[in-house]
Amino acid sequence: MGIASSMNRFYHHNVVFNSDWKSFDQTIPTQVISTSFHILKECFPVDSFSERDEQIWDLIRLYFCTCPIIAPNGDRYSRRRKGIPSGSFFTSLVGSISNILLLTYLTLLQGVNSDLMVLGDDGVIGTGYPVKISRLKLDAKKSFSMTLEISKPIYDKEFTFLKHNWYGARAQRPLAETAQRLKYPERYKDDLNRSDLIASLYGDNFKLWSYFPNNVKRNLLRWRGDDLSGLIPWDKRALKRATGYTITL
Repeated sequence: MGIASSMNRFYHHNVVFNSDWKSFDQTIPTQVISTSFHILKECFPVDSFSERDEQIWDLIRLYFCTCPIIAPNGDRYSRRRKGIPSGSFFTSLVGSISNILLLTYLTLLQGVNSDLMVLGDDGVIGTGYPVKISRLKLDAKKSFSMTLEISKPIYDKEFTFLKHNWYGARAQRPLAETAQRLKYPERYKDDLNRSDLIASLYGDNFKLWSYFPNNVKRNLLRWRGDDLSGLIPWDKRALKRATGYTITL
């Protein structure tokens, strides 16, 4: 609900557009990362840092900016001078703050104040005045050697953020994309019987799903057993007309 209520404010902007970066984590300049750490430090009370704390904070910042990277094949790459490493407690925070700094700077170059919502490299920008998308991309490349991938300005107030389509505070994900994520989940699921069932229904037989009544869909999503007899009211003739072929589970 917190994100939804925050997204509602973009409904009042004249222009809204989405932003994304190509190879964001690998290309953020060290200067931007260091500035993000300085901003993070401002979240702590001024008198809470001792001299030793200052030294530790500077060491964390320096290591974050220059730590070596281990490739999947085991190779070690040192002398890194840009990008943010994964696996750090600061990765998400620094990435989001860096994105805000970059987008704010780029829009201010055109004399436009922007309202931003970001998470990592994803962002949505609301402005009261039009901005030149081509110049945003050019300035990003010229100033930071980064590639900005940005949508055309949106005037109907419906935009995409965090893989969802937003209209005010309402979010919706396309059904086809939901089906793909169900068949190819990012995380392992212990219930293989249920996963295989849903994958078969959503994947190769995606068209079939829309022909199930809502009560059948709910039962399928909640199913934990092995025996499917009686669960799905099959109509082979209707199924063949709908999909062009019969399906065997």
